[in-house]
Amino acid sequence: MAADALYGVDTGVDTRRISELSRLVEEASDMPVPSNKPVVGANAFSHESGIHAAGVLENTDTFEPGVMTPEMVGATREFVLGKHTGTHSVRKRLNEIGFDPTDTEVRKVTRRVKEFGAEKRRVTVTELEQFAREEGVEREPGVRAD
Repeated sequence: MAADALYGVDTGVDTRRISELSRLVEEASDMPVPSNKPVVGANAFSHESGIHAAGVLENTDTFEPGVMTPEMVGATREFVLGKHTGTHSVRKRLNEIGFDPTDTEVRKVTRRVKEFGAEKRRVTVTELEQFAREEGVEREPGVRAD
């Protein structure tokens, strides 16, 4: 990846399949890839910290300079909700799952996310929906709860 992305060397490798190849090797060898492994680790393109995630939401080049993007290696960007999460990420995720929170509601749900994350747990969509319902966040008009 460094030869290709940093130095422009044509390696002949389709870099968009690197993540797929890594998962295949992981499965065949029964040796897990560490989550903090550069390029192919589960956390390579994950963002949790409030200001960090807000920067990526605003402009991906802020924390993922064009040298290597998730798309270049067949990966996806993920915004993780946990103890370091900020209001920008919480609002984005709530909107994605059909909620239309006020600023006050976003702050309340963010507080819940941080408390849950402080217990060393990742916040899933299920927990986020539960926090939103418990804080009285309304669904966007025309969006039904499942």
